[in-house]
Amino acid sequence: MSSSNRSRTLSCIKNDYLIIPTILAPPLPSLLIESLCINENGTVLTVVYSDGSIHLWNPQTGGILSNQQRYSSPETNFSHVWCSLILNDQTCLLGCSNNQIEIYPYNFKSQNIISYENDLGGITHLIRVSSILIICITRRGYLITFEYRNNLIKQIYNKRLHQWSIRVCKIDSNALLIFTGSDDHSIKITNISNGLCLYTLHKHQAPVNCLSIDPVSYELVL
Repeated sequence: MSSSNRSRTLSCIKNDYLIIPTILAPPLPSLLIESLCINENGTVLTVVYSDGSIHLWNPQTGGILSNQQRYSSPETNFSHVWCSLILNDQTCLLGCSNNQIEIYPYNFKSQNIISYENDLGGITHLIRVSSILIICITRRGYLITFEYRNNLIKQIYNKRLHQWSIRVCKIDSNALLIFTGSDDHSIKITNISNGLCLYTLHKHQAPVNCLSIDPVSYELVL
């Protein structure tokens, strides 16, 4: 690369990055990130690594706020974390491959686990619908809704929407409907309050991997 081209490249980089990005290095170079989520204020980033550790980072400074192992025994067979959700400034949910939802307070002094004996295929999505309503999606097409009040989580209903995996799910702007796209080549529109499927859109030629909702007309963009 010539000196003029190098100078032009460095100039572009400086223009693109007015703020130097914060780099959060994993505890060990070999570790993989299984899931991460950030709180609404952008002050706490929760990262779950492949060795079963949970680290809370300050994304602005790159400092570690606290860390904890998900399992007390190193011989435990780890379940993988497929999704995560920060409920508030005190609590984080982890959706796991073994059908469990793990609940961790930020002080890590206690842990609660919601476990499903039926083979739901693992928890793939956790979505905050409102201040008290949480949606959970599983790999085998189940929709589970929870009510969250006073640091307690109570299941409202558990229904199977699709016979195959759900690839994508979106909530409408009024938080009344959930749109799910699946490996079964269909999209379903479901009432969040009771889990009733209102419409099924067939005749897609392949699995539905992504969708977007027009906030005004509710038209779908695939």
